[in-house]
Amino acid sequence: MSDSELEPHFSKHRLEALCDGIFAIAMTLLVIELKLPEELHGANANEVGAQLLRLMPLLMSWLLSFLVLAIFWIAHYRLFSYLKHVTMPLIWLTVWTLGAASLLPFSSSLNSQHSSFLSQSIYSANMILLSLGTIFSMRYLYKHPQICSHTIGKGVYHAAQFRALGLIFLAALALGVSPYLPPGAGNMCFALMPLIVSFAARIQKRYQ
Repeated sequence: MSDSELEPHFSKHRLEALCDGIFAIAMTLLVIELKLPEELHGANANEVGAQLLRLMPLLMSWLLSFLVLAIFWIAHYRLFSYLKHVTMPLIWLTVWTLGAASLLPFSSSLNSQHSSFLSQSIYSANMILLSLGTIFSMRYLYKHPQICSHTIGKGVYHAAQFRALGLIFLAALALGVSPYLPPGAGNMCFALMPLIVSFAARIQKRYQ
């Protein structure tokens, strides 16, 4: 009897619900930092406009982190579409990813409000942990086709790995250039994410 036959299998739906819930909560928590001071009640348009300008770092951090979580939620949606059932190793890999996702509101807030090399390091490390969780999860599925309802094609696999590795590269790049740029400017490296996604789509088409 093979190891795969001995290993217990679990329904994917409870894990799927947990993923949706944690991603939804994390994405909602990101917006909590976007608030105007209470003393602006009754202020004129110029004062409100000036305060909105001060919120720009928070707005940019919200947009970036929201898009990152959206990309990884889509990645998990794709991953679960291949699953027939889940195993304990995959559950723990998913918990790893969810832990990193739940930490993103904190690291995003820290990086936007206290721009420094330390805060950039924490934010980049958070991105890397999130990416690694996805890389290992997809690799586990690819290497264990018996838990999949249908085969993961090479194009799908390599495109998913490229997207996650691309974010690791951007996180490392942001960390590397941040000492030489104004505080918080290193996050501009993440503006290259659409380029990573575009290249990943080309990789997938190449195998079709």
